[in-house]
Amino acid sequence: MTMTKLGSVLPTHPKIQKFLEARNLDRAMAEEYIRHKDIDKLLASHRLWHTPRIPTFAGAMELYRSRELRTIKSESKRHHSGKYGATVLLYCPQRKVSRGGASIDENEKIARALAFSNAVRQIIF
Repeated sequence: MTMTKLGSVLPTHPKIQKFLEARNLDRAMAEEYIRHKDIDKLLASHRLWHTPRIPTFAGAMELYRSRELRTIKSESKRHHSGKYGATVLLYCPQRKVSRGGASIDENEKIARALAFSNAVRQIIF
C-alpha cells in the first residue's frame, strides 16, 4: 500500500498507478493553466494524449476550442471532508448532445478544471 496525491491508501496495482500518474499530470497542467491563463503555452509545453482517445487536460482544452464546445453549467460544492466536488456540463453543437464530468480536489478551481476535462472526454468519445 502506498500514499498518493489523492490522499487515500490504494493498492500498488499497475493500472491504479497509471491512473494516478495520469491524474497527477492533469492536475499539474490544470494548475499551470489556472496560474498563467495561456492555452497556447500549455499546448506547446505538454502532450495532448495520455493514450489514444484519452486526452490530457491540455488535449481537452484543445478539443474544447477546436470542436467549439460550449459550457452549459459549472458548479462546485465543498464537502464535509473539506474537499470540493465539481461538475461541468458541456454541449456539442455539431452533434447536438450534452455530457457532464465530475471531479473532487482540495482546490475548488482544480476540481472544476478536472471536471471540465472529464466532461470533454465524455462528449468527444
